Amino acid sequence: PFRLDGYGAVATTSDLSRILADRVRSVVATSFGERVMRPAFGCPTPVHLFRGTESIETVMDVDVASAFADFLPQLTYRGIVREPAAENGDVSVEINYAIPGRSESLNSVNVVIEVD
Repeated sequence: PFRLDGYGAVATTSDLSRILADRVRSVVATSFGERVMRPAFGCPTPVHLFRGTESIETVMDVDVASAFADFLPQLTYRGIVREPAAENGDVSVEINYAIPGRSESLNSVNVVIEVD
């Protein structure tokens, strides 16, 4: 995601693991219709907040797997682990994936779905 470094310049990185983790966050945290000229980009993650806790992990797993297939084909999706909801209702999800050709067996990104 776009951000500024400590000097006020645009932050950049050449670390492939960090670049791919940022891409995973971008896809999963973007709702359909948020991107101009790319209305199908993203994942319907916020919709799952209104589902029962029993079904949220299964449905999210299918949606995140579909988002990986569509927007992150260079990565191998390994599943999600949903943390218990916080007191304020926020849901934390750990997304596990592998980078083919890399020695690390598993990478993960945490995404928090905030409730307004």
